[in-house]
Amino acid sequence: MAGSWGAGNQQPVAAARSRGAGRTYGHTSPKVAATVITLGLAAALTVVGAVVLHWSWLVLWLLAANGVTVAVYGWDKVQSRREGFRVPELTLHGLELVGGSPGALLAQRAFRHKTRKRRFQIVFWLIVALQVLALGLLWWFELR
Repeated sequence: MAGSWGAGNQQPVAAARSRGAGRTYGHTSPKVAATVITLGLAAALTVVGAVVLHWSWLVLWLLAANGVTVAVYGWDKVQSRREGFRVPELTLHGLELVGGSPGALLAQRAFRHKTRKRRFQIVFWLIVALQVLALGLLWWFELR
């Protein structure tokens, strides 16, 4: 069929369009919006908990970050089965980096998600090692 192949593409244009290629979402991509909403939710839960419950902001942040991380991993697993909108790996690693690594580990095991992707696991464990190092340095210089 003439014209059914995209210029410089090795796949039919219809197939590319069916996966969302060429869509525009205004000024903000859904991936950026999902990341901002997720981190905003964790921050809001932290503030509300600190004001209402008078708990330590750090404890609340870690609870919120880990809860949101588990939920995002679960959402990504559901979307991977449906072949729907996926959460970018950078977002998952960002959630781990801001304190959600225990929740990420729990979600990986519970949902059997991202456990076989070697590159993803390497980055995940590097983040965990960085956090353990940071906690060790904090203890060494401040808490001992």
